[in-house]
Amino acid sequence: IWTFFIADEKTRKAVRTFFLASIIVAGIFGAFTAKFSILYIQALPALLALIAVRKCSR
Repeated sequence: IWTFFIADEKTRKAVRTFFLASIIVAGIFGAFTAKFSILYIQALPALLALIAVRKCSR
């Protein structure tokens, strides 16, 4: 949410991309180490959000 307060568009996109990618990596790691359903619960929504951020901010 705090990325809405970043004035520079390039920085805002980079921060959003970083955090969403971190969530995806954590979801993949959790799927392999704990429970496979974490992939669908955590990583898939983050991947969809990352795709939306990358497409909408062009």
